[in-house]
Amino acid sequence: MISFSVTSGFSQEPCYLLDSILPGPLGLPAAPRSAPCFDAASVMENETPVYIRLRIHFFLNDDCEGSLIVGPGENQNLDPEDAWQIAETLVDDANAFFETIEGHPNWANFECYNLPVQNTPHFPVRYILSGVNLHCSSGGGILNGNWPNYYGDPETEIQVYLGNVTFQGGGANGYASIGGYRVAIETVGPQLINHELGHCFGLRHSFDSDGCTDTWQTNWSWDKDGDSNPDVYGVKCWDASPYDKSDPNNNGIVDGAEDYCDELYYPGNPHPCCDWCNQTNNMMAHSAWGANPTYSALTECQANSMLNTISLEKCDYIAQIGGDCPPPGAAVGVLPTVSGTMECPTCFHLEGSDNETSYRITLMSNTGNIILQTSQLSGQAGKYCLKPKTVNGNTIWPYGLQAGTTYKFKLEVFNDCSSSDEEIISFVLPSPCSGSTGTGPGLSGIGLAPNPLTGGTVTVSLDATDGGSLLIYGQHATSSTSYGLVDSRTLTSGTNTPFTITTTSWQSGANLLFFVYAGQLWIETVIKP
Repeated sequence: MISFSVTSGFSQEPCYLLDSILPGPLGLPAAPRSAPCFDAASVMENETPVYIRLRIHFFLNDDCEGSLIVGPGENQNLDPEDAWQIAETLVDDANAFFETIEGHPNWANFECYNLPVQNTPHFPVRYILSGVNLHCSSGGGILNGNWPNYYGDPETEIQVYLGNVTFQGGGANGYASIGGYRVAIETVGPQLINHELGHCFGLRHSFDSDGCTDTWQTNWSWDKDGDSNPDVYGVKCWDASPYDKSDPNNNGIVDGAEDYCDELYYPGNPHPCCDWCNQTNNMMAHSAWGANPTYSALTECQANSMLNTISLEKCDYIAQIGGDCPPPGAAVGVLPTVSGTMECPTCFHLEGSDNETSYRITLMSNTGNIILQTSQLSGQAGKYCLKPKTVNGNTIWPYGLQAGTTYKFKLEVFNDCSSSDEEIISFVLPSPCSGSTGTGPGLSGIGLAPNPLTGGTVTVSLDATDGGSLLIYGQHATSSTSYGLVDSRTLTSGTNTPFTITTTSWQSGANLLFFVYAGQLWIETVIKP
């Protein structure tokens, strides 16, 4: 096992980018091909996008309670309800990272190491989120150099485990195997996941023998006390301000100086990391600059090397090559429970779906008979909950659904190029719960009157917990005839002024109104005699 850590007595500790390379890849599903599945040189030259599937795993405590398990330095929202949105944002930010660093120069190449001056080329690899999983496993969330025994499809998706990395005594923030299909990370920033995926795509650290002639290696030593015997050795510099590690606040004089670059205490003998030639902004280094998309860079050799590895070893992980639109990815998730049963209300998280511009949900019996199907709704899929209702004093599930019965939930997503993807999950409804029949966060109440209709309009009254844009779509429940967008408006927080929707063109029988607001979907029924 190859690991990298800070030399004792000298602090160059990164915020989020120390990692280790594990031996392997153990259990790699597919052997390298004898011929590539695409022409890497052509893809680079034509800037043809190559989309790679990622599945992201989160961990909760054994009792399925608490926040998502991550590293101690992560301070973003860690509510399990937001796991799907966190995952999609992580993938989007990782893609934006590559777009941002394009054109960035590789530092010190020419001036210090007589290497050709070059800027970061366009790197055409992009990720799509193919799924999100939450696991109730405190131990699984402690990433100590082993791999959690949780997978999506390891033959077609790279598995990303986000937890608390304690490997190497907590000195690493992530790890991966060269050419592997799994990475472990403890933060949701784009720099760490791109660094670890770089290992999956065949790259070693730029300060190692990485096989690229356009990266440079440092191998320095420092005679700190001036006795002609080196005291500190290293191959990397986190930044240009090394200080005494034994001074935790970096604000006091310890061992003669708080600053190893201070000429007052080290005249003519500053730390090697004070020399700008030992600074690197390479993404595959352990460097503050390489971790920052404002400065980070890749070399042509690194970009080409990753593409060549993908074309030979990661073909089954490719969702699409080229195309005018990124491929859509459908993702349906539910919050886990200790018992494995669904909660009441029964909620489906669709926020992890990727690259969709419209979507449709279908509720089916276990044999596939359609119980409820929306029209194709514009925008990104959000959260949808089945909530009990009270009828004649009895709490029941809507649409004739029964507790203890197995049903199927299907999500279809579409992009602007008419490509689609779908995911279907099976679930068993729990007993209906009283006191949980409201519409939940976002909309605290929806009233429809008269219902059944007595004229050509229905009046809508509602409360909103926050201000935002509301879209309402209409559809006949039996024939699935779509009425399209029947109303749109901006709501204010609190009780909103009632408004009317014209119903003269609706068909007789049960009609459905789809309220899309605050990233969630509500479905209400209106009867037209």
